[in-house]
Amino acid sequence: MAESNAFPCVHRPVNRYLNSASFPNKKSWGTLNGGELGKKFGVRKFQLINDFEAQGYGVLTLDSNETFTLQVRPLLSPYFSQWNLVTNQHCCTTQLYVAGLGC
Repeated sequence: MAESNAFPCVHRPVNRYLNSASFPNKKSWGTLNGGELGKKFGVRKFQLINDFEAQGYGVLTLDSNETFTLQVRPLLSPYFSQWNLVTNQHCCTTQLYVAGLGC
C-alpha cells in the first residue's frame, strides 16, 4: 500500500468514527466508506471530510493578498472581540473573506 494520504470532500455529513457518508437522495450510491476506498485505491490514509470542512482548511492557508473584503461593519457589542485568522491580528470590524476554493 502506498505511503500517501487522501482527504476527499463530500457534500454530506461525514461520520468521523466510521469514516463514512450516506447519500439518501441517491440510494444507488449507498454509503461511502473511506477505509474501503483507501484499500481500493491503495491509499494508506483515506479520510472523508465534509465539503464545508474542506473550505475551512483551505481558508487557513490563504495569504492576505488572496482575499478581499465584501463588507465592513462596526461591531455589535464593545465587549465582543474578534480575531482575524488571515492576518493573525485583533480587528475592530466584521469582515467576510472570499476565496476561490472548491472540492
